[in-house]
Amino acid sequence: MATGYTHELERMNYDVKKWLMESIPRAMGMCVRLREEKLGMSVAEMREKIIEDPNYYDDLITVDTIKLSKLKKKTQAEWVRDLDEDQETTKRAWEERLEKWKFKRNKHKDSLKTINHLHFKATDATTKQILEFAQSQLHEVILWEYKREYEPKLSECPYESSWESYRDAKISYLKEYISSCEDSKKETNKINKEHLDAFDNYMKFVANIDKEI
Repeated sequence: MATGYTHELERMNYDVKKWLMESIPRAMGMCVRLREEKLGMSVAEMREKIIEDPNYYDDLITVDTIKLSKLKKKTQAEWVRDLDEDQETTKRAWEERLEKWKFKRNKHKDSLKTINHLHFKATDATTKQILEFAQSQLHEVILWEYKREYEPKLSECPYESSWESYRDAKISYLKEYISSCEDSKKETNKINKEHLDAFDNYMKFVANIDKEI
């Protein structure tokens, strides 16, 4: 069966050079970003499309550096207010999690009771076998997900012990995030260069294949 790439060769009237320049590179990892793009692009257009936007991480770093500066300027009163609001939000989320857990546990147990009743009423072997499978599935999820010791406890709700530790955690997290963005930017630039170098070498070779064929 012909592949999509050989169909493109047919549509290009078996122009091997054109095919090697516009179609085949899309199968390579360096050109993965071209796979949804239209054919007929110039080499310059393809070259621009194969790289990840180098400004993406710059924008994140700029925004979060401004955020970090604002955090460092906050007063004690502002940190105390933010901590109180954050802890209240966390408590509500924990309560909702507990309520949802209990609801799902009870629904699973109710479903198991229903299946047990149906199994008792069933008379033919096939029906009993299917219902026994349903029983096993419910038993397993109740055993592994809805044990009493797995019940979320409000006493385990995470709280910061003081506004100072809350402040330090927020600032530390943002610093680490900015650092990770800087590392990702370096890695992206490195990969972009590797892809561009490989692409340029390949296109230079294909551009000169008239001498070889």
